Amino acid sequence: MESRERSRQPRVTVHSVAAAAGVSKSTVSRILDERLPRSDSETARRVRKIAAELGYVRDVSAASLRRGNTMTIGVIVPRLTDTVMAMLYEAIVKACARTGRFAIVATTEDNPEADRVAAESLLNRGVDGLILSTARDDDTFPDELNERGVPYVLALRTDHHSLSAVGDDRLGGYLATRHLLDLGHQRIGVIAGPDYASSATGRVEGYKQALAEASISVDPALIVPSTFGIQSGAEAVQTLMALDCRPTAIFAVNDNTAIGALSALNKMG
Repeated sequence: MESRERSRQPRVTVHSVAAAAGVSKSTVSRILDERLPRSDSETARRVRKIAAELGYVRDVSAASLRRGNTMTIGVIVPRLTDTVMAMLYEAIVKACARTGRFAIVATTEDNPEADRVAAESLLNRGVDGLILSTARDDDTFPDELNERGVPYVLALRTDHHSLSAVGDDRLGGYLATRHLLDLGHQRIGVIAGPDYASSATGRVEGYKQALAEASISVDPALIVPSTFGIQSGAEAVQTLMALDCRPTAIFAVNDNTAIGALSALNKMG
């Protein structure tokens, strides 16, 4: 009964806090706005104390309507079972929290149609912008978002013209292959990932660069396309090990394909 009575009590507003504290509504709003630097003045301390005593809870929806935004960012990733994608999302969440924002994630299994559906769903829920880690070399969706005036940025992959936060994939592929060459390997197989992802194609380009510097011809049979998944890595390594002239070392373009490859090799003995 007590909880029901409490739920029927009127909502504590900024106006209520202002009246109790003897200050203006705008002063209360400024003091309780988590996006602004925290003031430690006597007035600020009194306002926060009174707000807590009254049970004031900031109405995020109303504040968002006044500002014309929701302080939320939509994030689209292929899957969160990929450690790198999970770490990316966690980093985004922390960055958003520092500015009073919130991140919402959607997973799409790297399916272009699912990417579009997820993006539209997030936009319909009022996100202020999108972070996409699903960009494809042949995808026009980022351009469509740009034409619609939707703020977005690409992460981990690029379409080569949108604003993107990416590593040097070519250098990564080069260094991995260079390491294997330095160990004495010349027939190096590649679990290459999908040819639509800049992260995969960049790493394969680095592989080819390292071979060229070592005066070793590229054998197309040693480059096996895959997805970024564990099962695909296992299947790719089976293809490599079925060659008449097997590789003596394998470079996998991401962790999941490497895990799949290791598992398959272990089963092969």
